[in-house]
Amino acid sequence: MFQQGQTFKKYQNKYNYLVKSKNLDSISLGKLNIVNNLRYKNYKNIEAFSGEDKVETINEQEIQKLSKLEQKFNTNMTQYLDKYKKYLEELQTRQSSVKTKYKNKVIKDVSGDIYYVNNMGIARKFTSSAWSGKDNSCL
Repeated sequence: MFQQGQTFKKYQNKYNYLVKSKNLDSISLGKLNIVNNLRYKNYKNIEAFSGEDKVETINEQEIQKLSKLEQKFNTNMTQYLDKYKKYLEELQTRQSSVKTKYKNKVIKDVSGDIYYVNNMGIARKFTSSAWSGKDNSCL
């Protein structure tokens, strides 16, 4: 009736037998080929077995490819950041260098054409039909 302790001890012994430290050494953290480590561990010393793990070599090749791609990405990213920084600096100098008296204003040139100059200093020409069809609230 009270055989719980014996059953527990039996399971504990079975667990200790199955999970020995030599079996745990075969499992390597950080590697993808845990199954192959366990499968081929006992056959590495056999003469006909080369001991070379194909999965591990493929993993190494893929890691090298990924490393090269990461380096290429990092160089491209630094180039992009440099160019973007230069673009922002140029944009800032453009915005501050445009004459302030024409920013966000409607102007008329000597030929009578009407333009809108935005805050970047870019002039956009109004067509005569657009200017004549404007609302009365516009100047």
